[in-house]
Amino acid sequence: MNLVVDIGNTTAKAYLFDGDLLAGRTLTKDPHEEAFLIFLRTPGVRHALLAASGEVPGGIIRELEGVEGTFLKLGPETPLPFHNLYRTPHTLGYDRIAAVAGAYHLYPGEDVLVVDAGTAVTYDLLTAQGTYQGGAISPGLTMRFRALHTFTARLPFVQDEGPAPWPATTTDEAIRSGVVRGLTDEIDAAITRTKEKYPALRTLLTGGDAVFFEKRLKNSIFVIPELGAYGLNRILRYNVQD
Repeated sequence: MNLVVDIGNTTAKAYLFDGDLLAGRTLTKDPHEEAFLIFLRTPGVRHALLAASGEVPGGIIRELEGVEGTFLKLGPETPLPFHNLYRTPHTLGYDRIAAVAGAYHLYPGEDVLVVDAGTAVTYDLLTAQGTYQGGAISPGLTMRFRALHTFTARLPFVQDEGPAPWPATTTDEAIRSGVVRGLTDEIDAAITRTKEKYPALRTLLTGGDAVFFEKRLKNSIFVIPELGAYGLNRILRYNVQD
């Protein structure tokens, strides 16, 4: 059994894998929470991987260091199952690495564009030869709503739920129309532009806002909420002897 732990900016998630099969998961906004630490003590765990964007509570480190086999911290020097062409690997977010590894695991031998719609929207391209070409980073849905409110004197903070007509006849609807339609068009354009070079492209959509965009996009996409978890497990299995 493998255990992968993902400590993000707002949530901590942990996943159990039996080989390549996702066998259990939990998440919390408080990584010090006892229930979360108990999950890390699940019997039968042999190897563990930690991916973290910031400081990790000592309790989690102690639990992971106690596994029977290998404990691996994902970092710039961690061997990856795909060929990485990113010229500044030390600045490449572990969430992007994990998503690309997940794409490589689930769709080997295919050209894949991964769109992670979260706090930021990231675009990452993996070729059929298993080469990561890099991608792009853009402000996410909530970030755009918040920026319009924060950096202007009178515009309100608007949520994504509600009408977004074109043309809009109220300020709330105008903001929602601009943000939602603008980001939807951006994602569609990125997919279309990439398909010009890779006609057989498969597009995977993941992240907290993936479901929001699923039916709004014109291009065909596949929503895989746990793509990053599959990727982390793939990286762990690539680095250890089962």
